[in-house]
Amino acid sequence: MELIGKEVHVLKGSSYQKRLKNLSEEIGGEILIQEDSAMAETESLIRKVATGEIKYTAADQTLAMVNALYYPNLDINTVLSLSQQIAWGARKNSPELLKAMNTWLDEIKKSVVFQVIFNKYFNSPRFSLVKISSDYSSLAGEKISPYDEQIRKGADKLNWDWRLLASVMYQESNFDPKALSWVGAVGLMQVMPETGRHFGFRNLWDPDENIDAGVRFFKFLDDIWAKTITDPNERLKFVLAPTTSACRTFSMPVILPTNMAKVR
Repeated sequence: MELIGKEVHVLKGSSYQKRLKNLSEEIGGEILIQEDSAMAETESLIRKVATGEIKYTAADQTLAMVNALYYPNLDINTVLSLSQQIAWGARKNSPELLKAMNTWLDEIKKSVVFQVIFNKYFNSPRFSLVKISSDYSSLAGEKISPYDEQIRKGADKLNWDWRLLASVMYQESNFDPKALSWVGAVGLMQVMPETGRHFGFRNLWDPDENIDAGVRFFKFLDDIWAKTITDPNERLKFVLAPTTSACRTFSMPVILPTNMAKVR
């Protein structure tokens, strides 16, 4: 009854639209159904409700429960129908596809991965809320790491987007200042001690010195490649080439010129 005369946004042609029409007839009052694009997603409408852009939408209960973890201001207690069966559809002339889907469903429900995902989102909502409320959550916070300020300063020296430098650091050390590779690369940017000393840095366990050393080394590489690659975007690819999970920055042997320490 509370929905009579209220606008409810749903996806065009969705089962939610049909259910709301039937509900209008059942309660004897018109629910103002607003059809969104058929190309939109239910999650986008839920996000609009959470941000106040629209007031109501309808969604599957499972989807609503998951999104309520990310948007604590949502009210998902209004039930619009009895429980419905949900299934995947396959063409009648595709028995092999149907068999493959059923086999996969039977196997995935027995797997550890399925249990971990189910427990994470449904059996441990407090854990999810703690993660979401973190300063480093893309929903609740605006930070990437505890070292954002230093990263921004270093990125300015390189004329990079600071998020690119942050992603390199994450790739190298997972933002762990105590990271040590099997070949001796140290800290946040995984700088080899020899490389650090060439640039005048002695304590690579210190986050500030480590970041500065990494930035100086990237600047050195950029200056070297600038002699033959004038396009800055193409040159960046060469500068970042060693930065892979298999070959971490600075952890490979590098032959350095004798005047490298003088590079600024």
